[in-house]
Amino acid sequence: NGLSTTISRNVMPLTVPLTFDSDPSGLTLIVEEKEWTTPFEITSWQGHELRVDAPDQQDGAGVNWQWQAWSDGGAQFHLLPVPTAAGGYTATFGANITATPVPTATPLSTPSAPTATATPVGTPTATPTRSNDPVKIAGAVYHDLNANGAQDSGEAGIAGVVIALSNGQAAVTDDNGEYFFTVLAGQYTLTETDPPGFDSTGDEDGANDNQIAVAVDGFPIEHLNFYDVQMAVIQGQIIDDLNGNGKPDPGEPGLVGVRVALSGGQETITDQDGFYRFRVVPGEYIITVTDLAGYESTGDSQGANDNQIVVTVGAGETTSSLNFLDKYQGGATIRLPLTFR
Repeated sequence: NGLSTTISRNVMPLTVPLTFDSDPSGLTLIVEEKEWTTPFEITSWQGHELRVDAPDQQDGAGVNWQWQAWSDGGAQFHLLPVPTAAGGYTATFGANITATPVPTATPLSTPSAPTATATPVGTPTATPTRSNDPVKIAGAVYHDLNANGAQDSGEAGIAGVVIALSNGQAAVTDDNGEYFFTVLAGQYTLTETDPPGFDSTGDEDGANDNQIAVAVDGFPIEHLNFYDVQMAVIQGQIIDDLNGNGKPDPGEPGLVGVRVALSGGQETITDQDGFYRFRVVPGEYIITVTDLAGYESTGDSQGANDNQIVVTVGAGETTSSLNFLDKYQGGATIRLPLTFR
């Protein structure tokens, strides 16, 4: 009859249950940067690549376990494509046990007569040996509201920030702004990518370059932190107040080339339409305008006719219409002495 019917449906990816275990069971595996105790089951989407890791570790009995193999043939840390059907994966570990020598008992003797007791000399304590096993290095990215390059009270972590490690690994900060890597001893560089709208204010290295150099020598390292601030915007216009009433009226154009200064040292020049713009860290600022030659101020958006506007902006805020009005009063008069001959 010439009619057709269209039906729209949302088709979700196929979910697949996956079982993970270790040999022996009860050890820790890391899937998608989260630690799990084996055996456990997770559900993921078909075709997704899971980040799986089988770190060398020590159990509650003090036995050191060293990774040997994954059942899928992958490396100790690798990407695992989720199959089309349920499956199971096992990480095999081998025990690395160092025998502890049993001390020999010293027989007691009964002296025939009282004798002086010698002071025993203590056995030197062995210096701890650094581990050759992978260790955890960790830190966080914090919203540095006052832009002082440190974390202060009330400054929370930033989620979703990408941290790259110079060995090719990458991590994304969690809801608390935290991240970690499991690495062997060596020299590494951590690099942060600022999230959109944020600028770096510092890091634990002291330099504000979005990088931290770290030397891993067999011990865990924490507090490898980065600090970012969400920038604010201050903007407005310098208007040619043709009727001199101190208010912007229809048809009054902007003034190009006017110098606008911001407390803190920033300066700019108005564009062809009289607009100016500053990108700043949150805080209080004073905007100051220098009138063009032949112009005088007639007012501004705060009402005072003093060529200044005071403004406070918060993180991520844009404050607009911070306008100044100037009227042309004519050129300066130059008086020259007259000479008659």
